[in-house]
Formats: sequence, C-alpha cells, structure tokens
Amino acid sequence: MNHFYYALLLRDPLSPDNAEVVNTMNIFTDARLEIVPNNENLTSAIKKYTNDYYCKAILVVGKALSAKKIAQLLDLLQISYEPQPLSEKFSPGAEISCWRLAHTTHLLLASPKYSDLLAAKKILDLYAQFISADRLMALSRRLGALCRDKGWTLATAESCTGGGISAALTAASGASNYFKGSVCAYSAAIKEAVLGVPADIIERHGVVSTETAEAMALGAQRLFTTTIALSTTGVAGPGPDDDGNPEGLVCTCVRFAEKTQTFIFEAGAYSPLLDRDAIRQGCTIFLLEKSLDWLIALN
Repeated sequence: MNHFYYALLLRDPLSPDNAEVVNTMNIFTDARLEIVPNNENLTSAIKKYTNDYYCKAILVVGKALSAKKIAQLLDLLQISYEPQPLSEKFSPGAEISCWRLAHTTHLLLASPKYSDLLAAKKILDLYAQFISADRLMALSRRLGALCRDKGWTLATAESCTGGGISAALTAASGASNYFKGSVCAYSAAIKEAVLGVPADIIERHGVVSTETAEAMALGAQRLFTTTIALSTTGVAGPGPDDDGNPEGLVCTCVRFAEKTQTFIFEAGAYSPLLDRDAIRQGCTIFLLEKSLDWLIALN
C-alpha cells in the first residue's frame, strides 16, 4: 500500500504565528510534525525526509528558509532536482518553491502563515488522490463486482500505464471470473501487429490520440473475445514526447459490446506535483472511475 502524509519542518516553533500553524497541523489527517529548532542545521532534517521513499510531499515552513538555501542544501546532498512552477495563490511575501526529486515531490513553503499552509494543503490534496492505493483497490472491486453481476468479461490494452490497469484489476479477489487478459503494447509496431491498430490511424492521428485508443480497445476486445475492453495511450513523462504531446496527456477508451467512449486524462492540471509514477497511477484511477460511470449509465 502506498502511504501519504505531510511532514512539516517548522522553524521558530514558539512564535505566535507558528502556534496557529501547529494547531492546524494537529487536525490534518496523515500529518507528521517535526520541530526543527533554530540552532539545528536543516541539512540533516531535509536529508532524512528526502531519503524516505514513502514520504510523498514535504512542507517546510519558516521565515529563515529560502529557495536559494534549499537549492544549496540539495546540491550539498547531491540530490538531483528540477524546479517546478506553482499556480496556487499564497500571501504576498511568502517564499515558495517546489522541487521534483527522484522519488517524491517536496513543496517547500517559507511562510508561517495559516492561509499559506492551507493553500499548500490544497495542492497536496490534489496530488494525494493520485497515489491512493485504497481508492484504486475500491474501484477495481467495484468494476469487478459489476462484471460478475452482469456476466461481463474484461480485457485491457495498455501503453503508457504499462500494465497498471490490469495489475489493479487482478489484485481484486475473484478477478479470474471476468478478467481475460491484457496486452502491454508500448510500441507502435506492437499496437499494429498484436492489436491490429491500422497503420494509417497512427500515421494520421498519432500514437497519442483518441482514435488510436479506440482502435486499441477494439483490438483487445477482439483478441480476448470480451464484453469490455479498456485502453490507454499517452505520455507519462518526464517531458513531452517526440510529437510534442505534453507530459501527463493520456488518451483512454472503454469499449462495451459495439459502443465506444473515449476520455482524455490531462495531468498537467495538477502540475507540478505529479511525477511519472503518479501520472500512471492517476490515469489508472481516472479510467476506472470513468469506465464505471459510463457502464452504469449505459446499462
């Protein structure tokens, strides 16, 4: 199971401003409060949390902290990073920086103000929904129960999600009653050769397109002779693909009998907090949710 929590590294813990922040943190779920006294070097504290694989986001609050100082510390610790833009509004004068690291995203907030902490929490909550293993399992079970009740069968054709959807579906007990198989068609050649995606569709519309997603779903449905087929094709990142499609853009499709519905997942709306793993899992959750809603409405 993936874990998500907030770790707050707080300077000047006894100041009046920070007292409100501490009280607020106490009501946050999955929150961890770490007091860092003024006389303690932040290097050891940051190193501790950046080495913690399960910590997905860190809030660092304190007037003494700056983006330049964080960059120096990351360089000193030999941690590779990439600065990310932030769109959320914080109070004037607050020093905000966000860095994408190897295993986790850290939101570094140099302001002890209550309003800024809430703004940071809003961003982190958006990110948290993409890494919720409980949510993913709940969706897989719901779709599985629907298939069992209706006597439907299911298959997947995946590209950028790399088998994540089939892994989620087969994690649910009893999946062998309805799940028939999956094709991880990462290359265009496999999409054409195994799933039967017409070459002209890829040539005219590109690999990352709703047309290609539809053809992949049709190919999976035919290959496994199922009632339902799900498909994904997109850009997990980092960065855009060779055709200029942005990181986090995924075209998905659900096919039921002869009916088809496509959905476009755009993780860029949640930037900068999504890394490659979060985009893939976020897309998996997105497609399972959309598929459930569409199948229930259709039937």
